[in-house]
Amino acid sequence: MKRKGFTLIELLVVIAIIALLMSILMPALARVREMANRVVCGTNLKGIGTASAIYAGNDDSGRFPCAGFRASIWATTDGGAADAATAYASGASISSSLYLLVKYDYATPKQFICKSDPDSGESMPTGQPFLFWDFGDPVAQCSYAYHMPYDDGSGLHYRLSSASNPALAMAADRNPWNIAGILPNDTSFGPKEVGNSAAHGREGQNVLFVDSHVEFSKTQGTEIEDRGSACGLNDDDIYIMGYKFDETTIAPTKLDMPGNREDSFLVNEGIF
Repeated sequence: MKRKGFTLIELLVVIAIIALLMSILMPALARVREMANRVVCGTNLKGIGTASAIYAGNDDSGRFPCAGFRASIWATTDGGAADAATAYASGASISSSLYLLVKYDYATPKQFICKSDPDSGESMPTGQPFLFWDFGDPVAQCSYAYHMPYDDGSGLHYRLSSASNPALAMAADRNPWNIAGILPNDTSFGPKEVGNSAAHGREGQNVLFVDSHVEFSKTQGTEIEDRGSACGLNDDDIYIMGYKFDETTIAPTKLDMPGNREDSFLVNEGIF
């Protein structure tokens, strides 16, 4: 009796068709996953904005989270210190400012993780966050950049508050200078290469504004005035120190601060 079955050629044809379909579908599935992550990321920032507004409402000065003391500069925070004096002895980190929202129960650690961020990891445990002064790993456990709340040691600063212009950007996906190969004052990378955050395939970034609304700012061009990251007040580039056409493309340092009260300058741990 003859046994019915597939020939080797038929099997190879079927395998080839399946492989072809997978090659077509996998990028589409990856795209759908990225779009979902992008929405979750925007929701996270929206929650951070709401939490910041509540925090500011409970603060006598109405300012958004700013860790450390009045004269603090951007420095490493002792996250496991016993008291504030020890934690902020040399200054305070950018992430420790955002961590105040976790410390005082306005937000959860999970809200600070963007799954599309290549530098992110697992969020820190939620148990007893009031015992800490910063995220356990400020780079891996905080995916977002924050408007620079500190000065360069001169006493001048441009911290944001509930009274600030509502069109100013206060937080966004991680600053694009936080990528391998780019060092402070390295001018070998132009605006086109570092205009958008790496978190979403460099297509753009979720941006949180002072009025708590969130937008996904997309790439529009290669000129400094129409890049995707030029989305602050009057098309200010949110990742570069300076205001509009006065901006520099030199990577930010810890001594940089906004150029004036209308300059959005978003930074984060790990850019050095």
